[in-house]
Amino acid sequence: QARPHAAFATMAVLALLGAMRLARSKDWVSWPVAGSLVALAAGTLQSGIALGLPLLAATLVRIRALGWRQLAGAALALAPILMTVPVFYPFMPGQTSGQGAGQFELEGTRLVVAGHIIDLEYFNGDGFLRLLLILASWEPWLVLGSLIACLGLARRRAWNVNWRPGPDLMVVLAFVVPYGLALGMWGRTAVRFCTPLLPPLAIASAFGLSLVWQCAGASCARGVLVTIRGACLLLFGLAPMATVLRQAWLGGQRDTQERAALWMEDHEELTRYRAVTFPRVYLPLLVDATTLEETKTTMTSARIGWWDWQREHVDQAEVLQRWDLEPLPIWNKEQRAFARENPRQFAQQLDAKCFVIQTEKEVGPGRSLNALVDWMRANCELLARFHPEGPSAPSGAGLYYEDLPSGVPRESHVWHIWRAIALGPVIEIY
Repeated sequence: QARPHAAFATMAVLALLGAMRLARSKDWVSWPVAGSLVALAAGTLQSGIALGLPLLAATLVRIRALGWRQLAGAALALAPILMTVPVFYPFMPGQTSGQGAGQFELEGTRLVVAGHIIDLEYFNGDGFLRLLLILASWEPWLVLGSLIACLGLARRRAWNVNWRPGPDLMVVLAFVVPYGLALGMWGRTAVRFCTPLLPPLAIASAFGLSLVWQCAGASCARGVLVTIRGACLLLFGLAPMATVLRQAWLGGQRDTQERAALWMEDHEELTRYRAVTFPRVYLPLLVDATTLEETKTTMTSARIGWWDWQREHVDQAEVLQRWDLEPLPIWNKEQRAFARENPRQFAQQLDAKCFVIQTEKEVGPGRSLNALVDWMRANCELLARFHPEGPSAPSGAGLYYEDLPSGVPRESHVWHIWRAIALGPVIEIY
């Protein structure tokens, strides 16, 4: 799910640049360009409609500078925005039954948009702490640089009471502040939601770094100046670059799920038993035809395309062994409630001898997997364990490209990267 959010971050930058150009210039071409960029951002992801706020700020700046006649140009910007739904979302609002992409309906306190459930009860302000923890965990350098920039702006304001933000800053803040407030109010803010904030934070961090650079050059001896500037280069330049390269290197190694699959292949005696995997554990193992048919309606391509590929090639692949490998049957509320309230009976009725589980605790309503994990650890024999930091690492979160299951980092993602030997969840086989 991170892919459209990454693309949206790029389109958000372009839309901000279009609004900034609109606020600066006097030509009429800037109007349709700025509006088209907002439309493209909203077409990339529904939340891109928030880029209409900096466009509105740029419009007000332009009206203040050039007069009310500019409202005629605003119509040129509004036209492509109004075309967003028929061009990019022609299926919305559509028939909701079985059509996730076209869903747009309000069910009590739950708003369902394109298959995503937005429970209005979660707008409780819990997202502010989540947002801070996510940014500090994934981008500590940007957070530090942005704090320095804020202190610098506050100091500039204190020295000059007549100082006012320029049009560029007003346009950027018109997006960052409302978007940040929305993430803060949403109690289930996830990592991928924060990506549009990274470019503005990077610019703020660069501004903060320039303030440190200037202050050091104006008031420090040469030796101290060289030390400060070297530390800034190391902290804000080389350290982030090295971390990105480290994570890219980890991405080229076998992740914990691949390591678990290789271990199971080396223990052929397990093929005699039925094995059950937790929902987020996708093992690259060939599954027998019976299991493929039984799970045809539950394991869809949207969840794991590997199973669909096997169904298409089940008669063509020449293999020595196939696995009786079944995903944990918790597809509805009744099954989840049974697993949560009676984990022992739930596990026994599966008629399985091997369980491949993901150990991280669930959050939010349900939490049926937590009871199963606790029961298996207390009553089953641990055969193997695969942790991103090695088999002997203490219990903790896995290491992912994107969101954690809980949405909240339990420790610094950067520090986790440098300790890890692989990506993936923490997997235990019982």
